[in-house]
Amino acid sequence: MKLRLVMVLAIGALACSAAPAWAQNEACCLENGDCFDLPPATCKGIDGFPAGPGSQCATTNCFPACCLPDGTCEDLLRQECIKRDGAVKRRDSCADGFECPAACCLPEDGSCFEVGPTDCANSGGNYQGDGTVCDGYECPGACCIGGECINLPFSVCTDSPECEEDEDCPGGRTFQCRLGVCRHIPCPNGDSDCPLGLEGSCVVGWCDVDGTFEPASCEFTECREACCLGDGACLDIGPTSCVEVRGGEPVGPGSVCLVFCVEDSDCPGKEEDTCVEGICINVPLPCAVQSCCLPDGTCAIERPEDCEALGGLPGDEESTCEDEGACFQACCLPDDSCADLPVSVCDALNGDAAGLGTACADDPDLCEPAQACCLAEGACEDLQPSECSERGGSPNGERTTCANNACLEACCLESGVCVDIPFSSCGDIGGTPRGPGSDCANTSCTEACCLDGGTCVDVPSAECVDIGGAPGGADSECAGVTCEEACCFPNICLNLEPDACMGGGGSPQGAGSDCDDPDICEEGGCTRDPEWMCDGDTDGDGQVNPVDSGLVEAAFGSTDETDLCQYDVDCDGQINPVDSGIVESLFGTCNEPRDSCE
Repeated sequence: MKLRLVMVLAIGALACSAAPAWAQNEACCLENGDCFDLPPATCKGIDGFPAGPGSQCATTNCFPACCLPDGTCEDLLRQECIKRDGAVKRRDSCADGFECPAACCLPEDGSCFEVGPTDCANSGGNYQGDGTVCDGYECPGACCIGGECINLPFSVCTDSPECEEDEDCPGGRTFQCRLGVCRHIPCPNGDSDCPLGLEGSCVVGWCDVDGTFEPASCEFTECREACCLGDGACLDIGPTSCVEVRGGEPVGPGSVCLVFCVEDSDCPGKEEDTCVEGICINVPLPCAVQSCCLPDGTCAIERPEDCEALGGLPGDEESTCEDEGACFQACCLPDDSCADLPVSVCDALNGDAAGLGTACADDPDLCEPAQACCLAEGACEDLQPSECSERGGSPNGERTTCANNACLEACCLESGVCVDIPFSSCGDIGGTPRGPGSDCANTSCTEACCLDGGTCVDVPSAECVDIGGAPGGADSECAGVTCEEACCFPNICLNLEPDACMGGGGSPQGAGSDCDDPDICEEGGCTRDPEWMCDGDTDGDGQVNPVDSGLVEAAFGSTDETDLCQYDVDCDGQINPVDSGIVESLFGTCNEPRDSCE
């Protein structure tokens, strides 16, 4: 209170002192926020801050809004605001909701003006952040990369090497230098070679940055893509303009009418002579049209992908419907001949069109008439003879059909009798069907039968089994069969005729035996326990003596399998005095033990 009184008295004293005529009063703000209308010199003499010519305390806020360099707003004394490099907003107050202006970008045209965030939002703009200013600021616009639109500043979207002329750019292609930066930057290593390195920015060997920036944001901009016009011409424009303005058909995001190149390695496949005059000639033109053969046999001019979507077959590049033979297809005529004709002509001749892309020269059997085809297990289908044979069937002859033809085949009965009957009937009477196309006139129901000792007889299969032989299989004959059987040697098994086996010291294993059986040469017999160490050594102690014969006598009459294995020395199925007598005859010897009984 005393300080305020002192300052008031000082101000009064200064005010009463003589002042120059030029001195005019203006609002003078003191550090405590008080305001007095004083001449500027007087104001400064008391450490005040003059508010400026014409100002009056009645209308002056000594703590106005101050927009600081970082864009924040504080209510400060003017001198404090100026000291902190702020901007004084003398008629505004932060406390009353004043917002410091910053850059605000309008998405529809990319223009920039400075307002607070609330006013920016109300204007439909995008606030760029506290402290930003329009001077030198780039508002984000639509940046199309690989067919995708991303909002980026121009310098970021087109961050390409600067240039003055085409020769300054990689490749030096005509019109590569535009607006002072290089377009169509080669990217042999993929997206990483492009200025932004974004996925999809490398399109068929070139960075997609040519003319892709528009000031308006992606919300108001469409990325360019190939647009096909009705005459096959192609334009790189937005899809909406393509449809509504040009009446064309957009190819799709990222598509381009031409793929540019500097050398062959820039083109897909890196093939020689594919880069011609700066364009990859091995890349299909997205809007190129050619003849299209439709399913109904008519011809239309379509793009290949549109032709396929219609179920048609595209012709060769640059083909037209006026080309000779356009959309002809193989036609099977009533006389079973084949001719390449338009579908309409084929129909007029009561022919049968074979379908898109067919030609008589490609399949000589195309028009071969179908006939009854007897397949496995008695099945019948009307097929062309060639297909019937491929499926293992038997064609029944020209003009035959399954409706009027029974698939008979030879049926061998167990007695060896043969009858021609359907497949199913053969099984019903216990016979063996001999397969599609067989007949008894050309079928033998006997087969080679190998007997023990290597002899062979031609008899029915069932009879062969009854006499202990090994059937040789359907249509086999002894005249063409060698009756080999497994022959066991000490360390090997060989399939040999019995005489040859025994002549070589082997052991024939009987008719039908085969060395493919891994157990064929294993010795038979039961397993003795304990194991005989000598012939007749029934207790396994390595000696043949009265103890061994006594064990045999103790088992007389037993039918137990273990006893029979151990004590039935002569393997006659009985344990009796004959067995003990054999053991007694071996007392004092130690011969190789005989084989155990089976």
